[in-house]
Amino acid sequence: ISPFISFQVHSKDIIGVQGPPGVGKTTLLRTLAGLESTELPRGVRLQPPRQGLASVDWTTPQWRRQVSYVSGDTSGLEGTPRDFWDATSACQSQQGPLTKGWLDVTTLLTNWKLSPELVDQPWSVLTESGHGPYVALALAIAWKPSILLLDNVISTVMPNNNHEEEETPKWVELTLKSLDIPIVLVSKDATQLDRMCNQLLDLCHVDPFYLQGFE
Repeated sequence: ISPFISFQVHSKDIIGVQGPPGVGKTTLLRTLAGLESTELPRGVRLQPPRQGLASVDWTTPQWRRQVSYVSGDTSGLEGTPRDFWDATSACQSQQGPLTKGWLDVTTLLTNWKLSPELVDQPWSVLTESGHGPYVALALAIAWKPSILLLDNVISTVMPNNNHEEEETPKWVELTLKSLDIPIVLVSKDATQLDRMCNQLLDLCHVDPFYLQGFE
């Protein structure tokens, strides 16, 4: 991935990352999530919503508490979503003042016309049935992050060939568009990026790297 990438994110922004296979789309998201390095992505700052307030530099643990990274591939997860929630909530990087509610997970699944009982099924079963990405996305939203990173999630949960026919993909898309936080996403489908995003970042055409915070 090129070290020269520049973009800003603000509340309600949905930024689509595009480029050919191997250009570094997943690496970019994992780097922003702090999963590719122990160092905070360079230049990450909080831009306050009102003038006269100072910007805040994040420490690495603080930043990781603000980010939810979701992969469309849940095949490598073990246990159940409930186990995953309990283990992740107990991690030091997830401790902090953010309100996290398990009830939100089951509420989201219900709103998406899915069974709340999915949270107690093994990830292997959820992956095979196609429900894994839905549950993983519900977990990520329920953690109430300041920024949501979606790695080939919408192309998995919102396939174009049945987007108009199935209720679940429609409700998932409405949920994402209603969030008050910025979303950065990768999708294999250019038409979904055009429909979902208000900005597109082409990794084949990038400027010097500076990720600025959110308003």
